[in-house]
Amino acid sequence: LLVVLIIVGSLMGLLQLDMTQNYLADRIENQVEQTYNADLSIGEIDGFLPFRLKMQDVLLTTSDSIQTDTLATIDYIDSEIDVWGLLQNKISITGFTVEQPRIRLRAGRGGRITLLERNSPRKPNIQQTDGWFSHVEIIAPAMQILNVTVTITYPDKRQSVGLTQINSTFFVDWSENQRYLDVESF
Repeated sequence: LLVVLIIVGSLMGLLQLDMTQNYLADRIENQVEQTYNADLSIGEIDGFLPFRLKMQDVLLTTSDSIQTDTLATIDYIDSEIDVWGLLQNKISITGFTVEQPRIRLRAGRGGRITLLERNSPRKPNIQQTDGWFSHVEIIAPAMQILNVTVTITYPDKRQSVGLTQINSTFFVDWSENQRYLDVESF
């Protein structure tokens, strides 16, 4: 029993190292780059892994043109992670708070509003892996988004709509089988 406690304690300590947390940030950034036509930059990653993950100064930009276009900046993200899900090779997020996101949505020619567009891997040197934690499941009974600023731009870029000071609380169930969103307050 003592050996098991020492091993578990050592693994918990290893997860708190800056090197491990930077590796995790790189994996998240690479996954976004592989899946979407966008680049993600995480300024700082923190938290008591594997129970809580905190990210600060998150920047999401497009990478589909010669110039970089900012899609979202987020001051702070705090997510609570279910350890039992980790043991089942899933990332299950049980609580989620986003503070001061500034989001720019684009309306397409048909009027469809999007933030990100899926694509095939755009960088041939990045291998698409389907290993550990390839399944993300979000069951967040207490998802909060605080002080949101949203701007919607239209194709001619002469028109835009802006919404500010949005605070909202959601219940989210996002898995392979279903997508459910219940807005509790807006």
